[in-house]
Amino acid sequence: MQKPEQKSRAEAAASGQNPHLEVKTALSGFLNEFNNFQSEIKSKLKEQETQLAMLDRKSIAMSRPPLARGAETETPHKKAFAAYLRSGDDDGLRGLRVEEKALSTAVAGDGGYLVDPQTAAEIVGVLRSSASIRTIANVVSVEASAFDVLVDHSDIGAGWANETAERTETGTP
Repeated sequence: MQKPEQKSRAEAAASGQNPHLEVKTALSGFLNEFNNFQSEIKSKLKEQETQLAMLDRKSIAMSRPPLARGAETETPHKKAFAAYLRSGDDDGLRGLRVEEKALSTAVAGDGGYLVDPQTAAEIVGVLRSSASIRTIANVVSVEASAFDVLVDHSDIGAGWANETAERTETGTP
């Protein structure tokens, strides 16, 4: 918008313009600018309504349930575990095929050491000498508001075993 000009009646009479004509000209200029402003606001409002309608369509499409679902098949592991939790019956768990994985340290290529013990000891020594707090602290990453440590003081019954020797089967505790 333009800055309004103030003229005295004497200046208007001296310039030879009719005050009514001057007001009419100023008012038509104001109305012209106001109409331009109004059309800009209407176009921006229409654009926002279009975007909101698009977002509504997307959110409605995402919240629809699927047309058809296959029958819910419960895996045998889930079914056996649920039976164990509900009744203590572990027969279903015993009948399942267990996926077994093993680590062999006899051949380094089959999984041996990531870092040999001497190098690991050297790394720990350097860390302890460079940061004195590490000698008394345990470094633990925590993503919760509290950190609880569970300590079991009972005997865990561990022992050494040879990878290639026969071992007796163990039972559940």
